[in-house]
Amino acid sequence: ETDAKWRCRVATYDGGARYVRIKQLDVRDVRLVHAPPRAIGVFGGDVDNWMWPRHTGDWALFRAYVGKDGAPADHSAANVPLKPKRWLQVNPKSVRHGSFVMVAGYPGRTYRYRLPLELAHAEKVGVPRTIRILADLVALLEAEQARDAGAKVKLTSLRAGLANYLKYSRGMLDGVRKSGASVSQAKRFAALKTWAAAHPGRKARLHAPLVALERRLETLKGQQRRAQVLGWMLRLPVLLRTASTLHWLSVQRDKADGERDAGYQARDWKRLSGALTHRARSYVPSADRALFGYMLREAMALPADARIDAADALVRRHLRKGDTSAVAGQLPSDKGALKATAGAVERAVAEVYSATSLADAKRRDQLFSAKRADFERRAKGPKSDPMLRFVVALHPQRVAVDVQAKKDAGFLAAHRPVYMAALRERFGALYSDANSTLRVTYGTVRGYSPKEAVHYSARTTLRGLLAKDTGKPPFDVPAALRRAADAAHMRFRSASARAPWIDLGLGSVPVNFLSTCDTTGGNSGSPTLDAQGRLVGLLFDGNYEAMASDWVFDRVLTRSIHVDIRYLLWALHDVLGGKHLLREMRVM
Repeated sequence: ETDAKWRCRVATYDGGARYVRIKQLDVRDVRLVHAPPRAIGVFGGDVDNWMWPRHTGDWALFRAYVGKDGAPADHSAANVPLKPKRWLQVNPKSVRHGSFVMVAGYPGRTYRYRLPLELAHAEKVGVPRTIRILADLVALLEAEQARDAGAKVKLTSLRAGLANYLKYSRGMLDGVRKSGASVSQAKRFAALKTWAAAHPGRKARLHAPLVALERRLETLKGQQRRAQVLGWMLRLPVLLRTASTLHWLSVQRDKADGERDAGYQARDWKRLSGALTHRARSYVPSADRALFGYMLREAMALPADARIDAADALVRRHLRKGDTSAVAGQLPSDKGALKATAGAVERAVAEVYSATSLADAKRRDQLFSAKRADFERRAKGPKSDPMLRFVVALHPQRVAVDVQAKKDAGFLAAHRPVYMAALRERFGALYSDANSTLRVTYGTVRGYSPKEAVHYSARTTLRGLLAKDTGKPPFDVPAALRRAADAAHMRFRSASARAPWIDLGLGSVPVNFLSTCDTTGGNSGSPTLDAQGRLVGLLFDGNYEAMASDWVFDRVLTRSIHVDIRYLLWALHDVLGGKHLLREMRVM
Protein backbone atom coordinates (compact mmCIF):
# COMPACT_ATOMS: atom_id res chain seq x y z
CA GLU A 1 0.00 0.00 0.00
CA THR A 2 2.64 2.49 -1.09
CA ASP A 3 -0.11 4.70 -2.54
CA ALA A 4 -3.05 5.75 -0.36
CA LYS A 5 -5.54 5.16 -3.16
CA TRP A 6 -4.94 1.41 -3.03
CA ARG A 7 -5.96 -1.03 -0.33
CA CYS A 8 -4.66 -4.59 -0.14
CA ARG A 9 -5.59 -7.74 1.69
CA VAL A 10 -4.56 -11.37 1.60
CA ALA A 11 -7.24 -14.01 1.12
CA THR A 12 -6.89 -17.67 2.09
CA TYR A 13 -8.11 -20.40 -0.25
CA ASP A 14 -8.74 -24.08 0.46
CA GLY A 15 -8.02 -23.72 4.17
CA GLY A 16 -4.44 -22.56 3.62
CA ALA A 17 -3.36 -24.14 0.34
CA ARG A 18 -3.13 -20.75 -1.39
CA TYR A 19 -2.78 -17.14 -0.24
CA VAL A 20 -3.69 -14.43 -2.73
CA ARG A 21 -2.98 -10.71 -2.42
CA ILE A 22 -5.93 -8.62 -3.63
CA LYS A 23 -5.39 -4.98 -4.56
CA GLN A 24 -8.40 -2.67 -4.82
CA LEU A 25 -9.00 1.00 -5.55
CA ASP A 26 -10.22 2.55 -2.29
CA VAL A 27 -12.94 5.08 -3.22
CA ARG A 28 -13.67 6.88 0.05
CA ASP A 29 -16.38 9.38 -0.90
CA VAL A 30 -19.56 7.42 -1.71
CA ARG A 31 -22.94 9.11 -1.33
CA LEU A 32 -26.48 7.79 -1.18
CA VAL A 33 -28.46 9.04 -4.18
CA HIS A 34 -31.72 7.16 -3.84
CA ALA A 35 -33.40 4.53 -1.69
CA PRO A 36 -36.99 3.38 -2.27
CA PRO A 37 -39.72 3.77 0.36
CA ARG A 38 -39.91 1.04 2.97
CA ALA A 39 -43.10 -0.32 1.42
CA ILE A 40 -41.10 -1.05 -1.76
CA GLY A 41 -37.63 -1.80 -0.40
CA VAL A 42 -38.74 -4.30 2.24
CA PHE A 43 -42.15 -5.24 0.85
CA GLY A 44 -43.14 -8.51 2.50
CA GLY A 45 -40.81 -7.97 5.47
CA ASP A 46 -39.89 -11.00 7.57
CA VAL A 47 -42.87 -12.94 6.20
CA ASP A 48 -41.48 -13.03 2.66
CA ASN A 49 -37.81 -13.05 3.62
CA TRP A 50 -36.06 -16.08 2.06
CA MET A 51 -39.37 -17.04 0.42
CA TRP A 52 -40.80 -17.33 -3.09
CA PRO A 53 -42.85 -15.88 -4.72
CA ARG A 54 -41.29 -12.52 -3.86
CA HIS A 55 -42.16 -8.91 -4.76
CA THR A 56 -39.43 -6.83 -3.12
CA GLY A 57 -37.71 -3.75 -4.56
CA ASP A 58 -34.45 -4.31 -2.67
CA TRP A 59 -32.16 -1.70 -4.23
CA ALA A 60 -30.32 1.54 -3.49
CA LEU A 61 -28.36 3.87 -5.75
CA PHE A 62 -25.05 5.46 -4.84
CA ARG A 63 -22.64 7.77 -6.61
CA ALA A 64 -18.87 7.57 -6.15
CA TYR A 65 -16.85 10.80 -5.93
CA VAL A 66 -13.13 11.48 -6.35
CA GLY A 67 -10.85 14.49 -6.31
CA LYS A 68 -10.59 16.74 -9.36
CA ASP A 69 -7.47 14.82 -10.36
CA GLY A 70 -9.55 11.63 -10.62
CA ALA A 71 -7.88 10.01 -7.60
CA PRO A 72 -9.75 8.79 -4.49
CA ALA A 73 -10.12 11.50 -1.84
CA ASP A 74 -11.83 12.05 1.50
CA HIS A 75 -15.31 13.57 1.40
CA SER A 76 -15.26 17.15 0.11
CA ALA A 77 -17.69 19.51 -1.58
CA ALA A 78 -15.01 20.03 -4.23
CA ASN A 79 -15.02 16.34 -5.25
CA VAL A 80 -16.48 15.30 -8.60
CA PRO A 81 -18.31 12.13 -9.70
CA LEU A 82 -16.04 9.23 -10.62
CA LYS A 83 -15.88 8.57 -14.37
CA PRO A 84 -14.43 5.09 -14.85
CA LYS A 85 -13.06 3.85 -18.16
CA ARG A 86 -15.57 0.99 -18.13
CA TRP A 87 -18.98 0.51 -16.55
CA LEU A 88 -21.98 -1.77 -16.78
CA GLN A 89 -24.48 -0.95 -19.48
CA VAL A 90 -28.14 -1.44 -18.50
CA ASN A 91 -30.24 -3.85 -20.58
CA PRO A 92 -33.80 -2.50 -20.19
CA LYS A 93 -35.23 -5.63 -21.84
CA SER A 94 -33.82 -7.72 -18.99
CA VAL A 95 -34.48 -11.50 -18.98
CA ARG A 96 -37.08 -14.13 -19.75
CA HIS A 97 -37.52 -17.75 -18.70
CA GLY A 98 -34.43 -19.74 -19.67
CA SER A 99 -32.16 -16.70 -20.10
CA PHE A 100 -28.48 -17.10 -19.27
CA VAL A 101 -27.38 -14.91 -16.34
CA MET A 102 -24.26 -14.50 -14.26
CA VAL A 103 -23.56 -12.81 -10.94
CA ALA A 104 -20.29 -11.12 -10.00
CA GLY A 105 -20.03 -10.54 -6.26
CA TYR A 106 -18.41 -11.30 -2.93
CA PRO A 107 -20.03 -14.39 -1.35
CA GLY A 108 -19.17 -14.60 2.34
CA ARG A 109 -18.48 -18.15 3.53
CA THR A 110 -19.45 -21.66 2.52
CA TYR A 111 -18.49 -24.88 4.30
CA ARG A 112 -18.87 -27.53 1.63
CA TYR A 113 -15.53 -29.16 2.34
CA ARG A 114 -15.74 -29.34 6.12
CA LEU A 115 -15.33 -32.73 7.76
CA PRO A 116 -18.45 -34.79 8.60
CA LEU A 117 -17.97 -34.30 12.33
CA GLU A 118 -18.10 -30.52 11.81
CA LEU A 119 -21.39 -30.78 9.95
CA ALA A 120 -22.78 -33.22 12.53
CA HIS A 121 -21.81 -30.91 15.41
CA ALA A 122 -23.39 -27.92 13.66
CA GLU A 123 -26.56 -29.91 13.01
CA LYS A 124 -26.95 -31.36 16.48
CA VAL A 125 -25.42 -28.71 18.76
CA GLY A 126 -24.13 -25.48 17.23
CA VAL A 127 -27.04 -24.37 15.04
CA PRO A 128 -29.84 -25.34 17.49
CA ARG A 129 -28.06 -23.33 20.19
CA THR A 130 -27.67 -20.38 17.82
CA ILE A 131 -31.37 -20.56 16.93
CA ARG A 132 -32.34 -20.43 20.60
CA ILE A 133 -30.13 -17.39 21.27
CA LEU A 134 -31.28 -15.57 18.14
CA ALA A 135 -34.96 -16.17 18.92
CA ASP A 136 -34.43 -14.76 22.42
CA LEU A 137 -32.57 -11.72 21.10
CA VAL A 138 -35.17 -10.92 18.43
CA ALA A 139 -37.95 -11.12 21.04
CA LEU A 140 -35.93 -8.91 23.40
CA LEU A 141 -35.39 -6.25 20.72
CA GLU A 142 -39.01 -6.32 19.58
CA ALA A 143 -40.09 -5.67 23.16
CA GLU A 144 -37.66 -2.74 23.35
CA GLN A 145 -38.88 -1.36 20.02
CA ALA A 146 -42.44 -1.40 21.30
CA ARG A 147 -41.49 1.02 24.09
CA ASP A 148 -41.12 4.13 21.92
CA ALA A 149 -40.71 5.29 18.33
CA GLY A 150 -37.08 6.33 18.78
CA ALA A 151 -36.05 2.87 19.91
CA LYS A 152 -38.00 1.32 17.04
CA VAL A 153 -35.92 3.25 14.51
CA LYS A 154 -32.55 2.83 16.23
CA LEU A 155 -32.93 -0.91 16.74
CA THR A 156 -34.41 -1.71 13.32
CA SER A 157 -31.13 -2.63 11.64
CA LEU A 158 -29.94 -4.90 14.47
CA ARG A 159 -33.30 -6.62 14.87
CA ALA A 160 -33.65 -7.13 11.11
CA GLY A 161 -30.15 -8.58 10.87
CA LEU A 162 -30.73 -11.00 13.74
CA ALA A 163 -34.17 -11.98 12.40
CA ASN A 164 -32.65 -12.63 8.99
CA TYR A 165 -29.93 -14.80 10.54
CA LEU A 166 -32.55 -16.62 12.61
CA LYS A 167 -34.67 -17.52 9.59
CA TYR A 168 -31.55 -18.56 7.68
CA SER A 169 -30.38 -20.77 10.57
CA ARG A 170 -33.77 -22.47 10.83
CA GLY A 171 -33.88 -23.08 7.09
CA MET A 172 -30.31 -24.32 7.00
CA LEU A 173 -30.94 -26.78 9.84
CA ASP A 174 -34.16 -27.97 8.20
CA GLY A 175 -32.41 -28.42 4.85
CA VAL A 176 -29.40 -30.27 6.25
CA ARG A 177 -31.62 -32.66 8.20
CA LYS A 178 -33.81 -33.39 5.18
CA SER A 179 -30.80 -33.92 2.92
CA GLY A 180 -29.21 -36.60 5.11
CA ALA A 181 -25.89 -34.91 4.38
CA SER A 182 -24.30 -35.90 7.70
CA VAL A 183 -24.64 -39.58 6.85
CA SER A 184 -23.58 -39.29 3.22
CA GLN A 185 -20.56 -37.12 4.04
CA ALA A 186 -19.50 -39.49 6.81
CA LYS A 187 -19.54 -42.36 4.31
CA ARG A 188 -17.54 -40.37 1.78
CA PHE A 189 -14.92 -39.38 4.36
CA ALA A 190 -14.59 -42.96 5.59
CA ALA A 191 -14.11 -44.09 1.99
CA LEU A 192 -11.52 -41.34 1.46
CA LYS A 193 -9.51 -42.46 4.50
CA THR A 194 -9.67 -46.08 3.36
CA TRP A 195 -8.44 -45.07 -0.11
CA ALA A 196 -5.65 -42.93 1.39
CA ALA A 197 -4.48 -45.79 3.63
CA ALA A 198 -4.61 -48.43 0.89
CA HIS A 199 -1.44 -47.31 -0.90
CA PRO A 200 1.98 -46.91 0.76
CA GLY A 201 2.64 -43.69 -1.14
CA ARG A 202 -0.59 -42.16 0.13
CA LYS A 203 -0.59 -43.41 3.70
CA ALA A 204 2.00 -41.03 5.14
CA ARG A 205 1.26 -38.21 2.71
CA LEU A 206 -2.55 -38.18 3.06
CA HIS A 207 -3.94 -40.66 5.57
CA ALA A 208 -1.94 -39.59 8.63
CA PRO A 209 -2.79 -35.85 8.23
CA LEU A 210 -6.47 -36.72 7.71
CA VAL A 211 -6.57 -38.69 10.97
CA ALA A 212 -4.74 -35.89 12.80
CA LEU A 213 -7.15 -33.30 11.42
CA GLU A 214 -10.17 -35.32 12.54
CA ARG A 215 -8.77 -35.74 16.05
CA ARG A 216 -7.95 -32.04 16.43
CA LEU A 217 -11.39 -30.98 15.28
CA GLU A 218 -12.97 -33.33 17.81
CA THR A 219 -11.15 -31.48 20.61
CA LEU A 220 -12.23 -28.07 19.31
CA LYS A 221 -15.96 -28.75 19.66
CA GLY A 222 -15.94 -28.11 23.42
CA GLN A 223 -14.33 -24.68 23.01
CA GLN A 224 -16.98 -23.32 20.69
CA ARG A 225 -19.64 -22.53 23.29
CA ARG A 226 -17.48 -20.16 25.36
CA ALA A 227 -16.15 -18.51 22.20
CA GLN A 228 -19.71 -18.03 20.95
CA VAL A 229 -20.96 -16.44 24.18
CA LEU A 230 -17.88 -14.23 24.49
CA GLY A 231 -18.25 -13.18 20.87
CA TRP A 232 -21.93 -12.26 21.26
CA MET A 233 -21.18 -10.44 24.49
CA LEU A 234 -18.51 -8.25 22.89
CA ARG A 235 -20.57 -7.58 19.77
CA LEU A 236 -24.18 -6.90 20.81
CA PRO A 237 -24.38 -4.27 23.58
CA VAL A 238 -23.27 -0.98 21.99
CA LEU A 239 -21.36 0.36 25.01
CA LEU A 240 -19.56 -2.92 25.71
CA ARG A 241 -18.61 -3.29 22.05
CA THR A 242 -17.35 0.31 22.06
CA ALA A 243 -15.29 -0.25 25.19
CA SER A 244 -13.92 -3.50 23.79
CA THR A 245 -12.90 -1.85 20.51
CA LEU A 246 -11.24 1.08 22.27
CA HIS A 247 -9.31 -1.14 24.69
CA TRP A 248 -8.13 -3.50 21.95
CA LEU A 249 -7.02 -0.46 19.95
CA SER A 250 -5.03 0.83 22.92
CA VAL A 251 -3.31 -2.55 23.22
CA GLN A 252 -2.45 -2.50 19.52
CA ARG A 253 -1.05 1.04 19.72
CA ASP A 254 1.83 -0.27 21.83
CA LYS A 255 2.99 -2.45 18.93
CA ALA A 256 4.78 -1.57 15.73
CA ASP A 257 2.23 -0.95 12.98
CA GLY A 258 3.18 -4.08 11.05
CA GLU A 259 2.66 -6.21 14.18
CA ARG A 260 -0.82 -4.93 14.96
CA ASP A 261 -3.91 -7.06 14.38
CA ALA A 262 -5.69 -6.70 11.07
CA GLY A 263 -8.27 -3.93 11.32
CA TYR A 264 -6.29 -2.01 13.98
CA GLN A 265 -3.37 -0.66 11.97
CA ALA A 266 -2.90 3.07 11.35
CA ARG A 267 -4.59 2.73 7.97
CA ASP A 268 -7.75 1.52 9.77
CA TRP A 269 -8.06 4.23 12.43
CA LYS A 270 -10.27 6.57 10.41
CA ARG A 271 -12.63 3.70 9.59
CA LEU A 272 -12.69 2.59 13.23
CA SER A 273 -13.53 6.11 14.37
CA GLY A 274 -16.35 6.31 11.84
CA ALA A 275 -17.66 2.91 12.89
CA LEU A 276 -17.78 3.97 16.56
CA THR A 277 -19.69 7.14 15.66
CA HIS A 278 -22.11 5.16 13.51
CA ARG A 279 -22.61 2.55 16.22
CA ALA A 280 -23.41 5.22 18.82
CA ARG A 281 -26.41 6.33 16.76
CA SER A 282 -28.13 3.01 17.45
CA TYR A 283 -27.61 3.22 21.23
CA VAL A 284 -30.80 2.72 23.27
CA PRO A 285 -29.95 2.60 27.02
CA SER A 286 -32.69 0.18 28.09
CA ALA A 287 -32.02 -2.17 25.16
CA ASP A 288 -28.28 -2.09 25.79
CA ARG A 289 -28.78 -3.04 29.43
CA ALA A 290 -31.15 -5.83 28.42
CA LEU A 291 -28.66 -7.23 25.88
CA PHE A 292 -25.83 -7.08 28.40
CA GLY A 293 -27.96 -8.84 31.01
CA TYR A 294 -28.96 -11.55 28.55
CA MET A 295 -25.34 -12.30 27.66
CA LEU A 296 -24.39 -12.38 31.34
CA ARG A 297 -27.09 -14.98 31.94
CA GLU A 298 -25.72 -17.00 29.01
CA ALA A 299 -22.27 -16.78 30.59
CA MET A 300 -23.68 -18.03 33.89
CA ALA A 301 -25.01 -21.12 32.08
CA LEU A 302 -21.62 -22.15 30.67
CA PRO A 303 -20.15 -25.46 31.89
CA ALA A 304 -17.38 -25.48 34.47
CA ASP A 305 -14.59 -25.93 31.91
CA ALA A 306 -15.75 -23.02 29.75
CA ARG A 307 -16.35 -20.19 32.22
CA ILE A 308 -15.79 -16.50 31.44
CA ASP A 309 -13.88 -15.39 34.53
CA ALA A 310 -14.63 -11.65 34.36
CA ALA A 311 -18.37 -12.32 34.02
CA ASP A 312 -18.25 -14.71 36.99
CA ALA A 313 -16.39 -12.14 39.10
CA LEU A 314 -18.83 -9.36 38.18
CA VAL A 315 -21.91 -11.39 39.11
CA ARG A 316 -20.29 -12.91 42.21
CA ARG A 317 -19.81 -9.44 43.71
CA HIS A 318 -23.57 -9.00 43.66
CA LEU A 319 -24.63 -12.37 45.09
CA ARG A 320 -26.84 -12.10 48.12
CA LYS A 321 -28.31 -14.62 50.49
CA GLY A 322 -30.91 -16.68 48.65
CA ASP A 323 -29.52 -15.82 45.22
CA THR A 324 -27.69 -19.11 44.82
CA SER A 325 -27.14 -22.48 46.39
CA ALA A 326 -23.62 -22.74 44.99
CA VAL A 327 -20.90 -24.12 47.23
CA ALA A 328 -17.61 -22.36 48.04
CA GLY A 329 -18.38 -19.30 45.97
CA GLN A 330 -18.83 -21.19 42.72
CA LEU A 331 -21.52 -19.84 40.45
CA PRO A 332 -24.25 -22.17 39.21
CA SER A 333 -23.96 -23.38 35.63
CA ASP A 334 -27.17 -25.33 35.19
CA LYS A 335 -30.49 -24.02 33.89
CA GLY A 336 -32.25 -24.55 37.20
CA ALA A 337 -29.90 -22.13 38.93
CA LEU A 338 -30.25 -19.34 36.38
CA LYS A 339 -33.40 -17.92 37.96
CA ALA A 340 -31.67 -17.98 41.34
CA THR A 341 -28.96 -15.64 40.04
CA ALA A 342 -31.31 -13.30 38.17
CA GLY A 343 -31.15 -10.74 40.96
CA ALA A 344 -27.36 -10.81 40.98
CA VAL A 345 -27.22 -10.35 37.22
CA GLU A 346 -29.61 -7.40 37.38
CA ARG A 347 -27.50 -5.74 40.08
CA ALA A 348 -24.33 -6.41 38.06
CA VAL A 349 -25.85 -4.75 34.99
CA ALA A 350 -26.94 -1.78 37.10
CA GLU A 351 -23.39 -1.39 38.42
CA VAL A 352 -21.84 -1.37 34.95
CA TYR A 353 -24.34 1.05 33.40
CA SER A 354 -24.89 3.37 36.37
CA ALA A 355 -21.67 5.32 36.04
CA THR A 356 -20.25 4.63 32.57
CA SER A 357 -19.51 7.64 30.41
CA LEU A 358 -19.03 5.81 27.10
CA ALA A 359 -22.26 7.22 25.71
CA ASP A 360 -20.51 10.60 25.62
CA ALA A 361 -18.80 11.33 22.27
CA LYS A 362 -16.01 13.41 23.88
CA ARG A 363 -15.17 10.56 26.22
CA ARG A 364 -14.96 8.12 23.31
CA ASP A 365 -12.70 10.51 21.41
CA GLN A 366 -10.34 10.77 24.39
CA LEU A 367 -10.12 7.00 24.71
CA PHE A 368 -9.65 6.53 20.96
CA SER A 369 -6.14 8.00 21.11
CA ALA A 370 -5.23 6.48 24.49
CA LYS A 371 -2.34 4.07 24.87
CA ARG A 372 -2.85 0.92 26.89
CA ALA A 373 -1.34 2.17 30.16
CA ASP A 374 -3.47 5.31 30.07
CA PHE A 375 -6.63 3.37 29.20
CA GLU A 376 -6.15 0.82 31.97
CA ARG A 377 -5.26 3.53 34.47
CA ARG A 378 -8.71 5.01 33.84
CA ALA A 379 -10.22 1.59 34.56
CA LYS A 380 -8.65 1.24 38.03
CA GLY A 381 -10.18 2.11 41.35
CA PRO A 382 -13.73 2.06 42.72
CA LYS A 383 -14.60 5.40 41.08
CA SER A 384 -13.39 4.45 37.60
CA ASP A 385 -15.70 3.78 34.69
CA PRO A 386 -17.29 0.36 35.44
CA MET A 387 -17.63 -0.54 31.73
CA LEU A 388 -13.90 0.04 31.27
CA ARG A 389 -13.17 -2.03 34.39
CA PHE A 390 -15.19 -4.93 33.02
CA VAL A 391 -13.51 -4.82 29.59
CA VAL A 392 -10.04 -4.72 31.12
CA ALA A 393 -10.99 -7.66 33.37
CA LEU A 394 -12.15 -9.57 30.27
CA HIS A 395 -8.91 -8.92 28.43
CA PRO A 396 -6.67 -11.75 29.75
CA GLN A 397 -9.21 -14.41 28.86
CA ARG A 398 -10.00 -12.73 25.55
CA VAL A 399 -6.28 -12.83 24.73
CA ALA A 400 -6.07 -16.48 25.77
CA VAL A 401 -9.02 -17.35 23.54
CA ASP A 402 -7.46 -15.35 20.69
CA VAL A 403 -4.05 -17.02 21.09
CA GLN A 404 -5.60 -20.48 21.19
CA ALA A 405 -7.73 -19.68 18.16
CA LYS A 406 -4.59 -18.65 16.24
CA LYS A 407 -2.83 -21.85 17.25
CA ASP A 408 -5.79 -23.89 16.11
CA ALA A 409 -5.95 -21.91 12.89
CA GLY A 410 -2.28 -22.63 12.29
CA PHE A 411 -2.81 -26.35 12.73
CA LEU A 412 -5.83 -26.31 10.44
CA ALA A 413 -3.95 -24.25 7.85
CA ALA A 414 -1.39 -27.06 7.69
CA HIS A 415 -3.90 -29.91 7.54
CA ARG A 416 -7.01 -28.72 5.67
CA PRO A 417 -5.02 -28.30 2.42
CA VAL A 418 -4.03 -31.97 2.69
CA TYR A 419 -7.71 -32.87 2.95
CA MET A 420 -8.48 -30.74 -0.12
CA ALA A 421 -5.57 -32.34 -1.99
CA ALA A 422 -6.91 -35.80 -1.13
CA LEU A 423 -10.40 -34.86 -2.35
CA ARG A 424 -9.03 -33.54 -5.64
CA GLU A 425 -6.75 -36.52 -6.14
CA ARG A 426 -9.63 -38.90 -5.47
CA PHE A 427 -12.56 -37.08 -7.09
CA GLY A 428 -11.07 -34.58 -9.56
CA ALA A 429 -11.29 -30.79 -9.90
CA LEU A 430 -13.13 -28.90 -7.14
CA TYR A 431 -13.90 -25.18 -6.81
CA SER A 432 -12.86 -23.42 -3.61
CA ASP A 433 -15.27 -22.55 -0.81
CA ALA A 434 -16.47 -18.94 -0.75
CA ASN A 435 -14.18 -16.64 1.25
CA SER A 436 -15.49 -13.08 0.66
CA THR A 437 -13.45 -12.64 -2.52
CA LEU A 438 -14.75 -11.80 -5.98
CA ARG A 439 -16.47 -14.78 -7.58
CA VAL A 440 -18.50 -15.19 -10.76
CA THR A 441 -21.34 -17.71 -10.83
CA TYR A 442 -23.61 -18.44 -13.75
CA GLY A 443 -26.93 -20.13 -14.41
CA THR A 444 -30.31 -19.69 -16.06
CA VAL A 445 -33.63 -18.08 -15.15
CA ARG A 446 -35.63 -21.06 -13.97
CA GLY A 447 -38.33 -21.98 -11.47
CA TYR A 448 -38.41 -25.05 -9.21
CA SER A 449 -40.65 -27.57 -7.46
CA PRO A 450 -40.22 -27.50 -3.66
CA LYS A 451 -42.47 -30.53 -3.13
CA GLU A 452 -44.80 -32.88 -4.92
CA ALA A 453 -47.50 -31.24 -7.06
CA VAL A 454 -46.10 -27.74 -6.41
CA HIS A 455 -44.20 -25.73 -9.02
CA TYR A 456 -42.97 -22.15 -8.81
CA SER A 457 -42.48 -20.18 -12.00
CA ALA A 458 -39.33 -18.10 -12.30
CA ARG A 459 -40.77 -14.57 -12.40
CA THR A 460 -43.16 -12.34 -10.45
CA THR A 461 -44.92 -9.15 -11.59
CA LEU A 462 -46.72 -6.04 -10.46
CA ARG A 463 -50.01 -7.93 -10.71
CA GLY A 464 -48.84 -10.37 -8.07
CA LEU A 465 -47.55 -7.53 -5.91
CA LEU A 466 -50.92 -5.75 -6.03
CA ALA A 467 -52.68 -9.01 -5.14
CA LYS A 468 -50.69 -9.16 -1.88
CA ASP A 469 -51.78 -5.68 -0.80
CA THR A 470 -53.41 -5.66 2.66
CA GLY A 471 -53.01 -1.97 3.36
CA LYS A 472 -50.87 -2.77 6.41
CA PRO A 473 -47.12 -3.46 6.76
CA PRO A 474 -45.40 -5.48 5.54
CA PHE A 475 -47.83 -5.80 2.59
CA ASP A 476 -48.88 -2.16 2.18
CA VAL A 477 -48.61 -1.00 -1.43
CA PRO A 478 -47.94 2.76 -1.72
CA ALA A 479 -50.82 4.64 -3.35
CA ALA A 480 -48.48 6.16 -5.95
CA LEU A 481 -47.26 2.70 -6.97
CA ARG A 482 -50.81 1.36 -7.31
CA ARG A 483 -51.86 4.29 -9.48
CA ALA A 484 -48.81 3.92 -11.72
CA ALA A 485 -49.32 0.14 -11.96
CA ASP A 486 -52.99 0.55 -12.93
CA ALA A 487 -51.99 3.08 -15.58
CA ALA A 488 -49.28 0.76 -16.95
CA HIS A 489 -51.71 -2.13 -17.20
CA MET A 490 -54.27 0.10 -18.91
CA ARG A 491 -51.66 1.17 -21.46
CA PHE A 492 -50.70 -2.46 -22.03
CA ARG A 493 -54.20 -3.20 -23.19
CA SER A 494 -53.73 -0.54 -25.88
CA ALA A 495 -51.24 -1.99 -28.34
CA SER A 496 -50.36 1.48 -29.62
CA ALA A 497 -49.30 2.84 -26.22
CA ARG A 498 -47.67 0.04 -24.29
CA ALA A 499 -45.53 0.96 -21.30
CA PRO A 500 -41.82 0.52 -22.13
CA TRP A 501 -41.01 -1.56 -19.04
CA ILE A 502 -43.81 -4.10 -19.42
CA ASP A 503 -42.89 -7.64 -20.44
CA LEU A 504 -45.24 -8.51 -23.28
CA GLY A 505 -45.23 -12.21 -22.39
CA LEU A 506 -46.19 -11.52 -18.77
CA GLY A 507 -48.51 -8.60 -19.46
CA SER A 508 -47.06 -6.66 -16.56
CA VAL A 509 -43.86 -5.12 -15.19
CA PRO A 510 -41.51 -7.89 -13.93
CA VAL A 511 -40.57 -7.47 -10.26
CA ASN A 512 -38.32 -10.38 -9.19
CA PHE A 513 -36.91 -13.48 -10.85
CA LEU A 514 -35.21 -16.74 -9.89
CA SER A 515 -31.97 -18.15 -11.25
CA THR A 516 -29.90 -21.28 -10.72
CA CYS A 517 -26.84 -19.17 -9.79
CA ASP A 518 -24.89 -20.44 -6.78
CA THR A 519 -24.75 -17.57 -4.26
CA THR A 520 -24.75 -17.04 -0.51
CA GLY A 521 -24.57 -14.36 2.19
CA GLY A 522 -22.41 -11.47 1.01
CA ASN A 523 -23.78 -11.67 -2.52
CA SER A 524 -26.66 -9.32 -1.68
CA GLY A 525 -26.46 -6.31 -3.98
CA SER A 526 -24.33 -8.15 -6.54
CA PRO A 527 -25.00 -7.16 -10.17
CA THR A 528 -26.81 -9.74 -12.29
CA LEU A 529 -25.56 -9.71 -15.88
CA ASP A 530 -26.71 -11.17 -19.18
CA ALA A 531 -24.54 -13.02 -21.70
CA GLN A 532 -23.20 -9.69 -23.02
CA GLY A 533 -22.28 -8.47 -19.55
CA ARG A 534 -25.15 -5.98 -19.36
CA LEU A 535 -26.96 -5.25 -16.09
CA VAL A 536 -30.32 -7.04 -15.92
CA GLY A 537 -30.92 -7.13 -12.17
CA LEU A 538 -29.60 -7.18 -8.62
CA LEU A 539 -29.29 -10.30 -6.51
CA PHE A 540 -30.65 -9.88 -2.99
CA ASP A 541 -31.78 -13.21 -1.53
CA GLY A 542 -32.16 -16.98 -1.88
CA ASN A 543 -35.06 -19.37 -1.49
CA TYR A 544 -35.82 -21.13 1.79
CA GLU A 545 -35.00 -24.55 0.36
CA ALA A 546 -31.49 -23.30 -0.56
CA MET A 547 -30.36 -22.35 2.93
CA ALA A 548 -28.50 -25.60 3.47
CA SER A 549 -26.40 -24.88 0.37
CA ASP A 550 -23.65 -23.27 2.43
CA TRP A 551 -22.91 -26.83 3.53
CA VAL A 552 -24.52 -28.97 0.82
CA PHE A 553 -25.38 -27.65 -2.64
CA ASP A 554 -28.59 -29.00 -4.21
CA ARG A 555 -28.79 -28.24 -7.92
CA VAL A 556 -32.50 -29.09 -8.05
CA LEU A 557 -33.73 -26.83 -5.24
CA THR A 558 -31.15 -24.05 -4.87
CA ARG A 559 -32.25 -20.73 -6.37
CA SER A 560 -31.10 -17.11 -6.13
CA ILE A 561 -33.62 -14.26 -6.05
CA HIS A 562 -33.04 -11.08 -8.06
CA VAL A 563 -34.70 -7.71 -8.55
CA ASP A 564 -35.55 -7.40 -12.24
CA ILE A 565 -33.91 -4.22 -13.57
CA ARG A 566 -37.21 -3.29 -15.23
CA TYR A 567 -38.88 -2.90 -11.85
CA LEU A 568 -36.17 -0.46 -10.78
CA LEU A 569 -36.39 1.47 -14.07
CA TRP A 570 -40.21 1.58 -14.03
CA ALA A 571 -40.31 2.70 -10.37
CA LEU A 572 -37.82 5.50 -11.02
CA HIS A 573 -39.67 6.62 -14.15
CA ASP A 574 -43.32 6.32 -13.12
CA VAL A 575 -43.41 6.28 -9.30
CA LEU A 576 -40.41 7.86 -7.58
CA GLY A 577 -39.53 10.87 -9.74
CA GLY A 578 -36.13 9.55 -10.82
CA LYS A 579 -36.06 10.25 -14.55
CA HIS A 580 -32.83 12.25 -14.11
CA LEU A 581 -31.20 9.10 -12.70
CA LEU A 582 -32.32 7.11 -15.74
CA ARG A 583 -30.67 9.70 -17.95
CA GLU A 584 -27.49 9.43 -15.90
CA MET A 585 -27.56 5.64 -16.39
CA ARG A 586 -28.09 6.31 -20.12
CA VAL A 587 -31.35 4.40 -20.17
CA MET A 588 -33.32 7.41 -21.52
